[in-house]
Amino acid sequence: MTLPEAFDLVAKEFPKDIQYIAPRWKDRWPKIVEQAKILVCSGERQQVYGPPEKNWVRTAKRWSARMERNITPSECAWLMYDMKLARLEQSPDHFDSILDAAGYAGIATYLEAKS
Repeated sequence: MTLPEAFDLVAKEFPKDIQYIAPRWKDRWPKIVEQAKILVCSGERQQVYGPPEKNWVRTAKRWSARMERNITPSECAWLMYDMKLARLEQSPDHFDSILDAAGYAGIATYLEAKS
């Protein structure tokens, strides 16, 4: 699975955990995921942070050392997704949080497929 294909998969269904806390985004979910895909897959983003598989391996190594247990790259991305959902609970209308959640869901889906 490629990174864009992972985002296409995420766009197909509105996550139940988001539906519970921020249902207003359901109708716009495919467009939000498409916008996140463009941001994450852009050459500029990857020039700054490197390809997701490398960046998230670095993150997983740091978090594993901090937590003193193994954390996978996909777990890191899902944890960031959950952090964005926690923010949505406070501010369900905040677009940046739903956009970032879509981005992390796409990355996590991609990383899971690669592992």
